[in-house]
Amino acid sequence: MKQKREAKSIVLPVKSIDKRIDNGRVSVTLLSGEKHSLRLRGIKDIYYHKGTFYVIYETEHPEFYENYVKELPRLAVYISFLTVEDLETGEKWIELDGDPVREVTEYVRKLLDKNLEFEDYLYGSTPTFSIEKTNEVELFSARIRGVAVVDNPVFTYGGAVRVYKGKFLVVEGFEKKTCNTFYTLFIYGGEDLVEAIKKGTAE
Repeated sequence: MKQKREAKSIVLPVKSIDKRIDNGRVSVTLLSGEKHSLRLRGIKDIYYHKGTFYVIYETEHPEFYENYVKELPRLAVYISFLTVEDLETGEKWIELDGDPVREVTEYVRKLLDKNLEFEDYLYGSTPTFSIEKTNEVELFSARIRGVAVVDNPVFTYGGAVRVYKGKFLVVEGFEKKTCNTFYTLFIYGGEDLVEAIKKGTAE
């Protein structure tokens, strides 16, 4: 009787993920262009960085993938996913659940290597202060476009005014799905965060 092999987790970078689930398996396209079929149950997590998905995959045969395995990039952002089923047809597929604000928050914290305290996020509002543009950072569902450190930042929305008391790091983002600009606010940590972010986004 063969002894069951211990499953190991590997990081598999892929260009794309076919959302259709066929007999409990999902097709992915590797960076080389080759297609591989992965067990859905083996997919533990999915990350995204610079146009590439990084699948954390649990397999009893890691040697099959040794030519494709990479390290997970430090600045990769987590993407949650869920399985959806059409009750009429029985068809199943994976749905990647991007969250622009969470992705921006995770990226900035990893970039600065600081657990910055999240304060708020705003859609449809206009800052009354200048945002310093950065190199655009491509996340899964958003782009980072600019940053500012501001005392008592003020935003307008229609005829309303919103003021935040204190000093904040403000990050300008752009949501791909809705084409809306949004702003994420973090409590300022005291360092020159603007320069740190500008330098980091230029990498």
